[in-house]
Amino acid sequence: MDEITEEFVAESLESVDQLDRDLVSLEAAPGEKDVLSRIFRALHTIKGTCGFLGFGKLERLSHAGEGLLSRLRDGELRVNEEIASALLATVDAIRAMLEAIQVHETDGELEYAELVLQLKRLADGEPAPPPAVADTSRALKKRRKKPTKTAVALTLVPAPAPGPVEPDPVTPVDPSPAAALGPKGPPPETVRIDVQLLDRLMDLAGELVLTRNQVRAIQLSHDSSALSTASQRLNLVTTGLQEGIMLMRMQPVESLFGKFPRMVRDTAKQCQKQARVELSGGDAELDRTLLEAIKDPLTHLIRNAVDHGIESPELRVRNGKPAEGLVTVRAVHLSGHVSIEISDDGAGIPLDRVREKAVAKGLISQERASAMSETESANLIFLPGLSTASAVTNVSGRGVGMDVVKTNVERLGGTVEVETKLGIGSKFRLKLPLTLAIIPALIVESAGERYAIPQVHLQELVLLDRSKQKLESVYDAPVFRLRDRLLPIVFLAECLENTSRAECLLRNKSHLAVLQVNGLLFGLAVDRVIDQQEIVVKPLTSVLQGIPLYSACTILGDGRVVLILDAAGIAQRSHLTTVQSGAYTVDAARDHVQATDGPVSSFLLLSEGDGPRLALPLEGVTRLETIPISRIERSGESEVLQYQGDIIPLHRLDALLPPSRLPALEGTAPPLDYANVVIVANGRSSVGLVVTDVVDVVDLRSIAEQPVSASGVLGSMIVNGRVTDVLSIVWLLERAGCVAPELLRSA
Repeated sequence: MDEITEEFVAESLESVDQLDRDLVSLEAAPGEKDVLSRIFRALHTIKGTCGFLGFGKLERLSHAGEGLLSRLRDGELRVNEEIASALLATVDAIRAMLEAIQVHETDGELEYAELVLQLKRLADGEPAPPPAVADTSRALKKRRKKPTKTAVALTLVPAPAPGPVEPDPVTPVDPSPAAALGPKGPPPETVRIDVQLLDRLMDLAGELVLTRNQVRAIQLSHDSSALSTASQRLNLVTTGLQEGIMLMRMQPVESLFGKFPRMVRDTAKQCQKQARVELSGGDAELDRTLLEAIKDPLTHLIRNAVDHGIESPELRVRNGKPAEGLVTVRAVHLSGHVSIEISDDGAGIPLDRVREKAVAKGLISQERASAMSETESANLIFLPGLSTASAVTNVSGRGVGMDVVKTNVERLGGTVEVETKLGIGSKFRLKLPLTLAIIPALIVESAGERYAIPQVHLQELVLLDRSKQKLESVYDAPVFRLRDRLLPIVFLAECLENTSRAECLLRNKSHLAVLQVNGLLFGLAVDRVIDQQEIVVKPLTSVLQGIPLYSACTILGDGRVVLILDAAGIAQRSHLTTVQSGAYTVDAARDHVQATDGPVSSFLLLSEGDGPRLALPLEGVTRLETIPISRIERSGESEVLQYQGDIIPLHRLDALLPPSRLPALEGTAPPLDYANVVIVANGRSSVGLVVTDVVDVVDLRSIAEQPVSASGVLGSMIVNGRVTDVLSIVWLLERAGCVAPELLRSA
């Protein structure tokens, strides 16, 4: 396929995806002339260009669709369900023909004579049965799967284009080939790169990360300033290169969200319901591999929301609801992961019926069902073969799908949570890592062996000292009283069958890694916490792939190969998530993170001596760095740091805080060779804060909004039994002279 044809197909496929969204919008609001004009221009562009390239059948189909759109644009016809269905079928047919051109470089394989005839009849205003939808469906089933290379477009120079100039709807459009190329304007410069090349670059970046970790391990064992400087430089370059390649692979979820309005529209028609979808957060980005992998789980959840969740229009009206149901899809970018929520305002999940079905199928006992909480009951829907549908349809009802959704998401290192309220609706929350190639992990040791725990599951770390704290027992399972709840404990050494539980209970001290998976919170007891690192994920060998305790492996800086633990597999092995067992399980609705009203946010915990713990909202923190003191320079009277090609001011946190916020320090602390630096930002202002110690990153309930106090404290909370003051990022930047005082007042 020559370069011109390749560009035509790639750009036309992007236009076709936009046509899907615009046609659904036009059906909902037929009077939107701007949307209609945009649809007409897109189809006109495809028709003009494919005629120039010699794709006659695609040109005839596009011309027939353009003729119908011309009548609509001139106000001679009005969009109705039949016309919208025919135009959507045209979009499906154009997509199939474009994909055929990718494979065979010709559009002669597919024929849509009936659809062309239907479009012409509709343009002439003649009533006719719509056989084209079925014809299109058959043609789509016959099309071949591509063996073709996929490419992504990368923006090199994001030059802002001038605002769109919409032509008058009644002004004739120039049918010349030049006009078919679309409106003029300087577009951003882009280049298309083979995805296989991006994957290869990602692999090389991973190997460079391993090399960096090895150099850092060597540098820690050698007292050499030259080696230390080279190690820091290698760390800076590796981090920048890794972030750049990851950004190249990142794509906004909007590219996936764009298919949902059409899907909801078609599913609602098929189920004889009324439904629409609202999308938000489409600018959140995921690695393209993850984006492809979650397509099927999201599709199943959205179709289920319409088929199972949304009631019939008559029933909704009787219950005081609008006849049209609402499905909401929302993506939120949080620290280190993306959360995607799919909610509906339908009937909710009948949990009593779910329990009855589970008992009838022998999945749980009647006694167990009676003792289950609402969260545990809702999680039963993820069991294979369980369905509450009264009849099997083409959409759902066979009891398969939700278990596959859960399995696929967990395979990606993510989690699925469900919330439901009868008569109000249901919400599914998918929590996904940003990428699968390089992830932050906690390196721990148990029974003399090291393991990696992905931080996407890590909530906090707790030191378990048996001389001061004791373990309790519930249903013969060890539990630990963590604040206002009992936390189930899993001994990693026992789970891996390296030692017995009795031996584990004899240890005086252990570290608890508090993990959360599928709404379940439990503590994983390990002997020692080694380090936090960014690790390169490597696939397991065939010998280990069948063991559910491990998800992958990695190579540490000292050359050791360590296994990456699968939190869900450990919970299942320990009978914490197996609903058939009588083991103690945790109700996620009583989790301390969600025990009180208000959204959950992430905070960075800091320690400045024996006084109150300090915390910073994580959305204002851009990076954590451990730097040698030699990297700190001076500019005039101020300390500065060279950071990613820029010069940023450096301030000691204890110097910015009022004396009343800090403990009385006796004597002078011994000088350190390294400094912990927290890079914080607000808009264009950035500053490095030198802190004594970084304790942890935790997810907690957001504090209520209130004016910033004179000491910069937004509010206080209790974390791990310690009073913790949350500092204002804007206040710190103002104290450092990086923002104007009026911004502080507005914040």
